[in-house]
Parts: sequence; structure tokens; C-alpha cells
Amino acid sequence: MVCLNSILCLSDENECEGLDMNGKQRNGFCEQKCVNTIGSYYCDCEDDYKLDEDGRTCTIIACPEPEAVDKGRIWCSESNRIGSRCALRCFPGFYVAGKARITCLVTGSWDRDFGSCEGISCERIEIPHHGAMRCDMHFWFGSTCEFDCNEGFLLRGRGETSCGDGDWTSVIPWCEREICDDTFMTVTHAEVDCTDGNNFESVCNVTCNKGYKLAEVELYEFKTTLECQAGAIWDSPKPTCVKKRCQPSFEELVWRQRNGSIVCSEEDLLGSTCILLCDEGFEVRGEFRTQCVGDAKWSGSIGFCKRISCRRIEIPQYGSMRCDMQFRFGSTCEFACNEGFLLRGRGETRCETRRVWTAAIPSCEREICDDTFITVSNARVFCTDGNNFESVCVVTCNIGYKLAEVELDEFKTTLECQAGASWNTTKPTCVRKRCQPSIEKLVLSQPNRAIVCSEHDLLGSTCWVACDEGFNVRGEFRAQCVGDAKWSKSIRFCERISCERIEVPQHGSMQCDLPFWLGSTCLFLCNKGFILRGRGIVRCEADGDWTSAIPWCEREICDDTFMTVTNAKVNCTDGSKFESICDVTCNEGYQLAGFQENEFETTLECQAGATWNTEKATCIRKRCQPSFEQLVTRRPNGTISCSEEDLLGTTCLLLCDEGFEVRGEFRTQCVGDAKWSKSIGFCTSES
Repeated sequence: MVCLNSILCLSDENECEGLDMNGKQRNGFCEQKCVNTIGSYYCDCEDDYKLDEDGRTCTIIACPEPEAVDKGRIWCSESNRIGSRCALRCFPGFYVAGKARITCLVTGSWDRDFGSCEGISCERIEIPHHGAMRCDMHFWFGSTCEFDCNEGFLLRGRGETSCGDGDWTSVIPWCEREICDDTFMTVTHAEVDCTDGNNFESVCNVTCNKGYKLAEVELYEFKTTLECQAGAIWDSPKPTCVKKRCQPSFEELVWRQRNGSIVCSEEDLLGSTCILLCDEGFEVRGEFRTQCVGDAKWSGSIGFCKRISCRRIEIPQYGSMRCDMQFRFGSTCEFACNEGFLLRGRGETRCETRRVWTAAIPSCEREICDDTFITVSNARVFCTDGNNFESVCVVTCNIGYKLAEVELDEFKTTLECQAGASWNTTKPTCVRKRCQPSIEKLVLSQPNRAIVCSEHDLLGSTCWVACDEGFNVRGEFRAQCVGDAKWSKSIRFCERISCERIEVPQHGSMQCDLPFWLGSTCLFLCNKGFILRGRGIVRCEADGDWTSAIPWCEREICDDTFMTVTNAKVNCTDGSKFESICDVTCNEGYQLAGFQENEFETTLECQAGATWNTEKATCIRKRCQPSFEQLVTRRPNGTISCSEEDLLGTTCLLLCDEGFEVRGEFRTQCVGDAKWSKSIGFCTSES
């Protein structure tokens, strides 16, 4: 039953259900699916099928059969049904140009078209440079190419290759020039310049170095130009550069020399060195050596051999000479000296090959007399030529000296060095003179003394005066014989020994026996109140000094603590010394403390015995007035509290009883010269 609205309802039969006359499910006479609708129905198909034109039967959906591809074959997974995949494979020698795979869509059409099978070909090959190539099938798959090289070239690689699956079976070969022997490019003593090294057709020019030339061989002639030919051979044997010969030749050089010979390392070949060797008695003039250099030329003209001559010899001064052969090689010279002269060196010399004499040329020197004659003790010697022959020497004795064994006081003489190296007289001697007056006269001239001398009264002697006991030298006690035999000083007399005069010590007394002479004793005392500083007794000794320093008297010193009084100033006339007076003044607010009923004095004096005239002063604090007791009794109805009663520095407070209050100052302080800072008030009733 199907209701069209609330009023109209129709009955509806489901054509898709029910059985046919054979008892089978009717299914609306549809082959696959029956779909019921209001008042009707329709047929439908399963997936991958489509409804035929009769509206009841179904046909499977399929793509059209793929078209055949030339030179290829097609394979499909599920024929041409939906979802089937087909692949194209080309025959050998062909490849797929385009799509090789297609798929059947649900629409019954292929998603794309197959490509085509095209013939495979390899990369085009060029004919090798300097070679030839033969190929069949024009580079297609299976084609084969063969290679050859021209004469003089070698094939590098395989001579045949085939086209496989788009690639050649081997690397394409090439042609290389043949290589000749590379040792031809290196020629000793030459430069080789080639167009292309030692490769085929390369041309090399060989140029011998300076001083060298191509060697000459009987069988063939070396070429300066070589060419590398086919078969890797040069067109000529390897050339050789040999040394040139210098001109003039070795034989000519030898022939030109006289009085000598030439020796060469390699005759006249390049690099040879030749040396000229002269015969004995001859020497080289010019170059003794030359060398074959450059482009086979001698470095210089070699010299010649000339007879050797030694340098000319002059006749020695004060002598003579005899020579033969005029100073040439082998010449001999003999030498001699005049009387009074000696030959220094060899008396004969000979001229040798090195142009030198066998010995140094001798000289004639003056004979030498004994040199001790020109050194005389205590004298000056002046000579015209030292101690040489003919020298004259004047001997002058020093001041204070004279010639020995000569009468009077002569001090000068003359010597001469004669032939035979002897002086004309004996060696002079200078002896000391004696001072005047003599020692004997000096001793007799003064009493109370003795004279002691180092060398009596001879020059240089020192004399001392020795006084008797108790006496001392007055003036010089020592003199010396100096200069031209004179005493340096006058020796004085001996006087009695005495010590320095002593003064009586200040504030003391002194008692001495004898007037300060040797052995005198002095006693010292000090006045009352003074102390002796030093030894009280001194004695005059033999050296003219007192046995100790002279004493002095110092004031006694009282206790210095009296000079320092707390809360006071102390002024003293001489510190804490005897007779010093000290004034003691207490500071403001302080007073001298009393002893029993008496007060201390304000003046102190240091007395004899190092004692003060009284006890040490003491300053104590004063008390303010009115006193503490008076302040307390005068303030009824209250109390006064003080830190230190009425002493200097105390502070007092007024405290009123209950019901009373302070009228005036409630606090005061004892200050200054013991005075209250303020007048304290009173306690009055609060009403």
C-alpha cells in the first residue's frame, strides 16, 4: 500500500519479488539487479557490466582489442577487460618510441595509445684522423666497422667494433704517429730543436755548441737535420759533436818556444789548458798559462822565457862587495866590513831561480863595547851613540855623590868606545858623600841626649835623637842626610817632660804636687750639691799625657717626677738639677691638697743631696658653694640628687615631692673655677 496523501492510498506490487510459473525468483525479469520503484521497477548491472538496449540483460564492459604494432608484440594481463594492463615489446634491433604500457579504463577505453617500434642505431663514427674505416648496414643494430691507419701511424684500440643495444661494443680507436728513438733528441754538446718531438714526420735541427763541430766519419757523413720516418726510424745515424781545435796548433806553440817547454792538458782541443815551463835560470815574461775557450780560441797569447836576474845589490855602508856575472842567475857576491865594524848576516849570497838571493844582504854595524859602562849607579850617563864604536859617553855623578878613588870631590869623567869593542878607561864608580857637621860633633854639642844613625853621616843616613829619662825632644827628633850631602833639619835639644796645664774644675777644687812635670799627681773635689764626673786622681806620664781625662763637676739631680703634677702646670729654673726652683700652679677648678691641717707649698727647690725641700704637690678638685649640704637643707618639699656632691664637674637635679612642682631651674652643674652654672629652683605647691 502506497498513500499519495492522507486521503488517497493505492496498493503497489513489488515486481522484483515473487516467483515465476517455474517456481523461481522472478527478479522483475532482470538478468542481474532489479530495482523496485513506486508503481514500477528497472533493471541494473553489476560492476564492470553495462545494461543492454533491452533494458534487462547485461554485457561485460571491455576495451577494444589493441592494434598490432609493426616489429613488436603486445602482452595483456586480463585480455581487454577493465583494469587490464598491456605492454609493448619490440623485436631485437628495435626499441619502443613512445608509450610502452597502456591500461583499460572503466569507460571501456584505453588510457593512451601504444608507441611504435623503431630500428636501433649507434652513434655515428668519424673516420680516424690519418686512417680509414669500413662499415656495413650504415650504423644500424648489428652493423660492424673495421679500422686501419695510414703509413707512419699506429692504431690505438681495437680494429673492429659492432653496434649492439645502441652502443658500440668497444671504444672507437684512433691513429697515433709512430715514435722514433728519443735518444736522437739529446746530443751531447749540442742543441736539438724538433718540430714535433720524436714523432713521425718530425724534423729536428742539430746545432753543435760553441767550440764544437760535427764529427767526421769515413763511411758516412753526419747530417745536421734529422727526420722521423715511417717504421719509427730516423733518416740518418745519430750525430756527434766533438771539440774544435784552437789555432795556432799545439805543435806550432811548442815550436815557437825557446829556453822552455809547453805542457797542455789536451793539446789544442777546446777546454785544454797550456802552461809554459821555463828552463833553469829562465823565467816567464807575459802570460805563463792560456786556455782553449769559446769558439776554439786561445784565452791569451802565451809569454816567453827570459834569463833570470836578481835585484841589484848596493855596497854596504862602512864595507865593500865583490860580485861576478852582473847579478844574473848563478852570480855570487862576497862582502867585508871596515875596521871597527862587524858584518851582520852571511858574507856570501847567490842569485837563485826565483830571482832571489840565497841570503839577505848583510850590513856593517859598529862594534859594541860593554853596555854595563853606560849604566853607572847613582850617576847620569850621556852617550853620542850608546855603546857603539866611536861613541863618547860623559858620566856625571848624582847630587850627593862623587867619583870613587879620585882626590877632592870630582864627579865627572869621559869614556870612548874604541875599535876592538873596548873602552878607553876602567868603569867609573860614584860613592856617597858625608854630611857636615859630623855625628861626633853633633853628640858633643848637646847634653841629656844620645844620637842614633842608620849609616853614620853618609848620604841617605837617618839619625834619631834619644833623650835621657824624664826628658823629651824639643823640636825635630829626626834628620836625614840628603841632597848634596846636607842634613834635612837641625836636630834640637832635650827638655824635661811636662803634661798640659790643668785648670781648677768649676764648682770644685784641685791639689797638685810638682808643677805638672813627669810624675806629678793632682787630686780633684766638688762643692756641696755637685758630683765629680771622671777619675778623682790623675798622674803625668812619660808620654806627656795625664793618665786619664781631666774630671769635671756636675749638679746633683733630684727626682724628676716632682716636675710632673696632675691637673697643674710646673715651671722650673733648671729642670730637676741642684738649686733649680719649680713653681706649681693648679689648673682652674683645682687647689693644692692639704697635709693634716697645713696646705702644701706652691714652690719646690732641689737641695744638696738630690732631695726636694718638701713633699710632691697634689692638686685636687675644688668644691662649689653653697655646699651640697646647704643645697639640701634649703630646698624643702623636695630632694637634691648630685653625681659627686659639690665637687667640680658634678651635676645636681631637683626632684620635688608629690603635689609640688619645680619653680626655676631643676638642674645645675659645678663648672669653671668651682661655681654653679645656674641657681637651682624651689618646690612649690601645684595649686
